[in-house]
Amino acid sequence: MENNINKTIHIEFYGLPGCGKSTISHALALYLKENNFCVEEPTYELDHCNNKIIRRIKKILQYILFYFTENKLYRKLKSSIKENEYLQPMLVYKNLINIIPKVIKYNSSKNKIYIWDEGLIQSSISASLYGKKNANYNEKKFLELINIQENLIIYVYIKEDIEIILKRLNYRKSTDSRVEKENNTDKKIKMLKKILAECNLITNKRKICVSSSIDIIQLNELIKNTLKGSFQEENK
Repeated sequence: MENNINKTIHIEFYGLPGCGKSTISHALALYLKENNFCVEEPTYELDHCNNKIIRRIKKILQYILFYFTENKLYRKLKSSIKENEYLQPMLVYKNLINIIPKVIKYNSSKNKIYIWDEGLIQSSISASLYGKKNANYNEKKFLELINIQENLIIYVYIKEDIEIILKRLNYRKSTDSRVEKENNTDKKIKMLKKILAECNLITNKRKICVSSSIDIIQLNELIKNTLKGSFQEENK
């Protein structure tokens, strides 16, 4: 990747819980910083530099501020989420609290590289799990709410077998995700298959599919080639 890029670039990682999104995205961020890129990791910094209570407080405060300062956009976002027709109304607000900080960051981003281990695409997948709309639909609706003209988005899909994911989750100490909270193995597999199906629905010409064993330099080259293709399209 060339370090003279004068454009806002978002690199979003997505995949099954335990596939290595945080580990790989953070390794890429460190690699780029070492090569003099201006990089920010909004969700990694929030999740890994704060405990669970502080994370929740920060998200709720952003939710309240967004409600009062961006009420028109808030209503559009809430309407998009409600299209999923959740049986549990609280899921609307749970998704709002999760997504709002990302919308804020997208709409205030300035000429640097943003690396997300849980960005809008992962939120689109989460929003679809208990609703009637699929991840592809939710993604398009959420993208309508950000300054897409000001942002170049690259998706990195980390594909991993469910069997490997189960082994990794069993060794994890955290219980942050709904899959980790499930103790019944059969139910856990069912949830993972549902998430996998939603991940596979995502269609985007700037999507890169990799395994969790990918080398960071190799990943950087894949992203660089995708960016070159995007810049060439814009200049046609």
